[in-house]
Amino acid sequence: MRRATIVLILLAASVFSVAQEANIEAAKSDATPKASATAPPAKPKLTEQQKRGLSLLESAEASAGGLESASRIVAYAQIARVYQTNDKKKSVELLQQAYDSLRTLQLDSADKNLNELVKNQLQQQVLNQYASIAPERVDSLMDEMDPALRIDTMRVLLPYYEKNRNLDRAVSMLLQMAVQTEMPYSIANDVIDKLGATHPDEIRQLFFASVASYQRRQHAEINGSTDFASLISKAYGKVPDESVESAIDEVLSQAKKADEKNSSVNISLGFDKGAVQFKSGYDMQLFAVLPTLEQVDPEKAKRLLKESEDVNTFATKYPGGMSSLSKSGRPNSVGIRTSDSGNGGEQSPQLLEEQQMNAVMREATDHPNDALANAGGLSPRYALSAYMGIARANFKKSSTVAEAALGKAQDLLPKVPVWQQMQTVVEIVNLYELLGDKENAQKALELGTKSAELLYKQESDASDPNLAPKAWWVSTNAWRNLVHASYELDPVQAGALLKEAPDDEVRVFAQIALAKEMLGSTSPALDVSMSASKKGTMMTMSTTSTPEKEEVETHELR
Repeated sequence: MRRATIVLILLAASVFSVAQEANIEAAKSDATPKASATAPPAKPKLTEQQKRGLSLLESAEASAGGLESASRIVAYAQIARVYQTNDKKKSVELLQQAYDSLRTLQLDSADKNLNELVKNQLQQQVLNQYASIAPERVDSLMDEMDPALRIDTMRVLLPYYEKNRNLDRAVSMLLQMAVQTEMPYSIANDVIDKLGATHPDEIRQLFFASVASYQRRQHAEINGSTDFASLISKAYGKVPDESVESAIDEVLSQAKKADEKNSSVNISLGFDKGAVQFKSGYDMQLFAVLPTLEQVDPEKAKRLLKESEDVNTFATKYPGGMSSLSKSGRPNSVGIRTSDSGNGGEQSPQLLEEQQMNAVMREATDHPNDALANAGGLSPRYALSAYMGIARANFKKSSTVAEAALGKAQDLLPKVPVWQQMQTVVEIVNLYELLGDKENAQKALELGTKSAELLYKQESDASDPNLAPKAWWVSTNAWRNLVHASYELDPVQAGALLKEAPDDEVRVFAQIALAKEMLGSTSPALDVSMSASKKGTMMTMSTTSTPEKEEVETHELR
């Protein structure tokens, strides 16, 4: 098993399957075939290493009970993932405990926005995992959930409803949500996609309920979402044109009102196939609905297009609107600046450099030497990510290129913040292991341990501590990864490193990681890292994948 890291964080994990086939022989004389067929399979025997791992995991579970509520929920979810393959009953029990704790969760930070963010993310993390192994149980809990939690649950249960041909359940719940709270337009979009052309009645129901929900509320904040505009486009052809045009008028009217509250706005949206940037929420929404408006009222579309230079420019380049930029029509990154300085229309340097970094990464496989050269022109933050992407793309096909990229990445480490250094060091260790270079992997591991200690001191500094749950501290996640990487190099060293964890709470999560390694568990997961201090709040979500491909979302929240 290997892990990989990208840009800000990657905490990898995969699933180990303890598979065993039981060969049951039918008795030759008086035993019946039925008796043979129903004989229970033999239980797999644990190796000594797995026994130690199980003991370590049980100890971590006992310690997790004493953690503060948010970290306890995360710990139960992580332990449940280790049990997921070979003890589903235990895994479900732990996830139910995590869910029960969620329902009574009280967070005491003075920052109400942080409390809401933490609670929402905990809900998503637990429910995603719970729904993956016991969707029928999660579905049975839906009616007792508050609207916000029900929305998160709906999102993770959609594949289950689709697989069981029960999208009527999803439609019914969405219609209820549209009355109780605001329609979750992104989920409604997904349901419409799954319904397809064979369910026009349900699509019409969702459209009209969404329009009514949107009209009942004023959307005064500019948040970069065009989900309602996308829903309008998907309903085109299935509802009367005048209803579509009326909905378009509504979204544009509300966008104008939101713009009036900000004298200067800059919205940057990054997609797989390019990026767009607008000086107002109105322009962003107009770009999103323009392809549909051109169908229902071409003259109005031309008139509105003439009034907006930015939309005209991007519409010429991307005639399909958001769908020209990505299959889902949703951006990978969103940057929003609002101010009274009058600089809202300036081109975002970060957006431009992010595009350049993505271009370098696309070159990494077919033109690695060009990618290496072009990465050098980026600022340290983006260059570091680019070099790691190049190494990841080439560790199998060209060890020379991969080692060159790793060397350049290490040269940049002192030029980036400690938290980024830490996460990158862990990936460097992993990639050196994959290259069979244990000497350099060991050196990087030693560097990573020092960085983790420094990062922990920063996050626990009483004058400006990290207010996020310690389970999600960058140093906590880094220590978990270091224990994993160390185990790959030397199991004895991993045990020693576990003892060096800076406090008992960090040690619990490192212990879970070590137990996971010893048991051979390889369950894929979504890992969260969060920093909340005077400098602002940043959250990074990373999904486990192969070393060649990672998916990371980073949100700078304030």
